[in-house]
Amino acid sequence: MAILTHSVLNELGPDPRQNIHTIVSKASELLKCDCAAYGCLETASGDLRFRVAHKLPARPSAIRELVRRICSEIISSGKAAAVCALSSTAAVGKPARNELATGGFKSFLGYPVAVSGEISGALIALHTRRRTFSEQDRFLIGFLAGIVAIEESCHQREEALSRRVALEKMLKELSTKAIDTEDSAAFIDHGLRLIGSRMGVGGAFLWEFTPEKKSLARSHAWLAEGRAAMKPGGEQIPIESLPREFGRLMKGDILRVTDTRQMPIKQGWELLEKAGSRACLIIPLFSQEVFYGCIGLECCRGPKTWASEDVLVLQTAAEIIMRCIENRQLTHELVANRKNLEKAVARKTLALRAANRRLSEKIAAHKESIQALKQHEELSSLLKTKSSFVYQCLTPMEIQVADLVKQGFGNKQIADVLNLSRRTVEVHRYNIRKKLQLDKTHTNLKTFLASME
Repeated sequence: MAILTHSVLNELGPDPRQNIHTIVSKASELLKCDCAAYGCLETASGDLRFRVAHKLPARPSAIRELVRRICSEIISSGKAAAVCALSSTAAVGKPARNELATGGFKSFLGYPVAVSGEISGALIALHTRRRTFSEQDRFLIGFLAGIVAIEESCHQREEALSRRVALEKMLKELSTKAIDTEDSAAFIDHGLRLIGSRMGVGGAFLWEFTPEKKSLARSHAWLAEGRAAMKPGGEQIPIESLPREFGRLMKGDILRVTDTRQMPIKQGWELLEKAGSRACLIIPLFSQEVFYGCIGLECCRGPKTWASEDVLVLQTAAEIIMRCIENRQLTHELVANRKNLEKAVARKTLALRAANRRLSEKIAAHKESIQALKQHEELSSLLKTKSSFVYQCLTPMEIQVADLVKQGFGNKQIADVLNLSRRTVEVHRYNIRKKLQLDKTHTNLKTFLASME
């Protein structure tokens, strides 16, 4: 026995998956059986699948399904040393034994596989002949199951590490793209596709809360390849259909629904099934402390247990997407404010132009008033002189002509200064002499005016 176990260990390498294949094939060889298999429960869904099926009939196969059922019964028995054989302590009933015999197998030996203290798989060897397995056979399959458990634990750790690295890389890519994006709607679609595909779910969705309709509306969606489209009516979920769940979301609680059919309100899980969900993880979204909506992942194949890592990754992705949504809202507000500001500036500019025009008119009128006042003051100054009584009977133009005559200007010079014709100047001089009662005398007008000073 020591030689056999040593030979198995010598064939193991650094790859846990390959080692599990080696151990299962060795189980078939060392136990002198025709085929062997290792089935384990999926962490998320709880379904049993074969990690290795050495020489089992290809799918679909009734024998394959029967072996799957036997593995499930070995796991559910919960006995650390559970050994099953058709010839003695069988773990299946007579109908199952008949089905197995119909497929050409007369006996089997199985042993549970416990990983991290929890039974999550089974190693089974099947024979076409009826036989009784010895204690050595039972010890050997128990030993091999223990090695499978070690390799499965290593494989799960490697898978978890690889998944964590992939998810961290996904979040980094998402964050980088959020900084460079100009189209927020396209970024959200890309983000949902990235999150859903990397996390291995059936769909990823963004729901926006509509206060007027009191419902959640699906605004963005990604569906895995082969996933059926949503049924009619699945795009809107009224608050009244799931009051407890909506209340929790609006308080900021995270919803982990392992199985929608286990929800207390039938109408609620029927709505989620219309949307194609059998299990969902939902993270609430808030913008400036106001409930905006939620982002969610769904599994459509069946129930799923959501790990803490799933929640953390989706929370981080939700924060990145929410920042992008807020940036989009801020951009729209800035554009609207800019347009309003431009309109206000245009209105103010028109008002200022009108006010400036009115002010220019007032300034021009004021200048005219000042000029008229100046002329009035000049005339008044003239009238205040000793000869004011002479000028009181003269017109303004005649006063100007008289003043120039007094200064010694001739008719032609006066005409040039006042922009008048010589004949007009002569008429003004005649009128001045007449008004000063010099028309009937030979007194010189210049001499007379000078004598009045």
